[in-house]
Amino acid sequence: MAKINIIGAGLSGLSCAVNLINKGYDDIHVFESSKNAGGRLKPFFIKEFDKEIYNPHLISGCNHNAFKFLEIIKADKLKKVKFKTSSYNLYSLYKLFMESVLNEPYEIADLKMGNKVLFKTLLSGFDFYLANPYEFIDKSVNYIKNNGGKFNYNHTIKSINEFDKKDINIIATDAFNLRKLLNLDFEIKESPIINVHFKYDLGSDFIMLCPDFAFPCVIFYENGVISITISACLKLIKYDDKNIINIMWKLIQKLFNIKTSSPLARIIKTKRATMKTNKKEIEIIKNQNIFICSDFLDMDLPSTIENSISSGFNIKL
Repeated sequence: MAKINIIGAGLSGLSCAVNLINKGYDDIHVFESSKNAGGRLKPFFIKEFDKEIYNPHLISGCNHNAFKFLEIIKADKLKKVKFKTSSYNLYSLYKLFMESVLNEPYEIADLKMGNKVLFKTLLSGFDFYLANPYEFIDKSVNYIKNNGGKFNYNHTIKSINEFDKKDINIIATDAFNLRKLLNLDFEIKESPIINVHFKYDLGSDFIMLCPDFAFPCVIFYENGVISITISACLKLIKYDDKNIINIMWKLIQKLFNIKTSSPLARIIKTKRATMKTNKKEIEIIKNQNIFICSDFLDMDLPSTIENSISSGFNIKL
């Protein structure tokens, strides 16, 4: 069998490696420019909080590839979510769902695509699970290593020509790195996500939908940390960090009747959280020994964890 090089150790790259190992491929090498795997899902240490946290992600029960992936790596500790909500206005909840799934302002979002996801979600019982990085990342990395796969961290691949011509090369990066690797020029549309974390005790863990806020968001509370995720935030991303923290803390004060001033906080602005490309521009890239998997690849679905995993499972050598 030919050597298989996977460039990128985010969920697309990890799921691709797991999928290929499960099919019997054994000479797999994963290259990652950072010091560990996981992409946007990987946890990070906040010194002021004195703990490791992560930007929360939800996964829908309707995605079969995601759960097939978890079954293969024996990850079975996902937490099923029960939502609270600050409003039961159906239009507001629908709008929040669309913006969260598509990561685009409702006014310009592809509602046809969003409705497709909503329909699948409703058919599955509207089940959602919290995507715990220790289940997704650690167990997939262990599975790959235990089955002969090799990881090359802090290793940036600048050109596909660095590999032997007989190798099979799978690019599992974002669209910008794909463009650099293959020296191509195609249009990329990017959308941001903001995560704000507060160190504050609210008791039992929960997830709350806030559809009627000026900036619709989802609030996650776990182990003494309040995490707020704001999607489709094209306007808010332009605000300075201090202003955003103040806006979000006022929301928390209002919802939970808190009088104290803002506690320790950390804001994470991901300007390229999701990406879109033109399908025809991507299709012309493919040749006999270069394959692509990433969350932006399936233009019929939004760039989500589920799409990342599915892209890895859709690779056919």
